[in-house]
Amino acid sequence: MIEQPDTDGESAVAELQGLYGPFHFPELTLQKLWIERAYDGRRATTLDGERVVVDSPGRWNRLGGPDFREARIRIGDCWCRGDVEVHLHE
Repeated sequence: MIEQPDTDGESAVAELQGLYGPFHFPELTLQKLWIERAYDGRRATTLDGERVVVDSPGRWNRLGGPDFREARIRIGDCWCRGDVEVHLHE
């Protein structure tokens, strides 16, 4: 994740290239999309092509450390439970 200070001093995620340069939005927005599952997860895969299914997004951690705690995710045939840091790109 590339973080740059906004004009108001808060962190912004700069991960999308827009028509006129990078598109900035608060990391909080990306976290909200994750917790509300407001994304199309049907095409979610690992880098080597294994399917990723989010059973539970976890508990939102608004403090330091990972973005979400105790998420439950299936990668291929393996169920995983643990902390998640949300990013747009690997």
